[in-house]
Amino acid sequence: MANPIQLPTGIKGLQSSPYFRETVRNCIYSGDKLKGRPVVDNFLDFDAPCRGLGLIRDLQTGDEELYGVWGGVLKRIKIGNPQFGKRLNAGDVVAENVGVIDDLAPVQIVADFSRACIMVVGGPAYIYNITDKTLIEITDSNPSTGYIPSVSVAVDDGRFVFAPADGSPFFFSKLQDPADIQSRFFDAETKPDPNKGLFVRRGLLYGLGSRSIEALDYSPQIDNYRRISQNTDKVGFVTCLTDYGDDFAFLGQGENGGFEFYRYSTQAQKISTESISEILNKDYSERELRNLKAEHFTWEGTPIAVFLLPRHTFVYYGDWAVWQTGVTGQKLETWRTNSVQFCYGYYWTGDSVDGSCGNLVYDNNEYGEPVECLIETYVNGGPMSNFKIKNVYLDITTGTAPDSRVSMSVSKDGKIYGSPSWQNLGVTADYSKTIRLGPNVGKFDKFMGLRVQFYGDVSLNVDGVYFD
Repeated sequence: MANPIQLPTGIKGLQSSPYFRETVRNCIYSGDKLKGRPVVDNFLDFDAPCRGLGLIRDLQTGDEELYGVWGGVLKRIKIGNPQFGKRLNAGDVVAENVGVIDDLAPVQIVADFSRACIMVVGGPAYIYNITDKTLIEITDSNPSTGYIPSVSVAVDDGRFVFAPADGSPFFFSKLQDPADIQSRFFDAETKPDPNKGLFVRRGLLYGLGSRSIEALDYSPQIDNYRRISQNTDKVGFVTCLTDYGDDFAFLGQGENGGFEFYRYSTQAQKISTESISEILNKDYSERELRNLKAEHFTWEGTPIAVFLLPRHTFVYYGDWAVWQTGVTGQKLETWRTNSVQFCYGYYWTGDSVDGSCGNLVYDNNEYGEPVECLIETYVNGGPMSNFKIKNVYLDITTGTAPDSRVSMSVSKDGKIYGSPSWQNLGVTADYSKTIRLGPNVGKFDKFMGLRVQFYGDVSLNVDGVYFD
């Protein structure tokens, strides 16, 4: 009689306990299936790493266009002859140099209908006039009415709002002119904590402090912002601010001082699991977690947030996975993509290593290397149980990408695995397959670890693993 093994939908367990640890790498969970993640089809090279991507609307057409900063240059990216579903190449793209953006720090690009702001994190800020296509730096440094180097910028009903790098009160511009800074500064001030970030959601401006988060609204009567939160969240903002569906997500710090990931709808909700919390609080210092990036996109209907930490790329889709570039131990332990922006019907990507730029697609390779998808789970026989396994079966669904292959291997201690048994799935997929490891898999003392690896357009049915 076959015995089921439920595949994990995300990372589980602790690093210190390999017997009960579950791993999901380079996958997402969607529609009751574990699938390989989208990969970068990098068909452009702009000679320098990407510092940020954003959207700016063309006044004549009303369409949003893609802009990005590579090295010290702001570029406008357009495509010719767009066709739904067409895989782009370099000949489809027109790149126009707009102007120079100093410094090499990450940038944030936000825009209203007539102007855009390109803010260097902790450095200068620039105004791009959409009407006459001019780029100028904000040079007014008056302490009362000038620009203060900032770490976050948001657009709220035509006002550009900034969070200074030194944690001092937020400041904002006059309507539709980010270069004209108001003499009014505001602070939520329910808690006297440094200001760290800004986010606009459903018509409200959220002020993110180091120990609190509050909702704010602009009041024409006082020509300033005022707090409207009924209750102040006792969660501090640290870094990695991003959209997530209709909400926003970030890395924060609770009252106990521990680092956690949060999702914010009407209040901060912790989304870190035990596994993620252990890594955050054992492997990282507060200094390492300053001014880091996060990105977001939706893939096949599933919202995805990507948190770009120095030694990990954590991906949240309702559960957690880690993503990395290349094969384990041979390439980066993180995903080298550092910017994602939807435009023209494609998700565009920037790169942290070089000037690569491309789109997210389903494929077997990324940056010329195979993408290794890996899942680890276990069978627990109980404290006094020895058992023998004859066969392990895996039900899969395949797509149409060529050269897809799958393997299974087992472990007696959760650390050292045997040689994988690979099965090629062929150029023409027949969609539904069962892969078998066996016969006579082995005898186990209380525990058997199971590792599944695959490359290509493959989906694993999470309840489609069983043994006899």
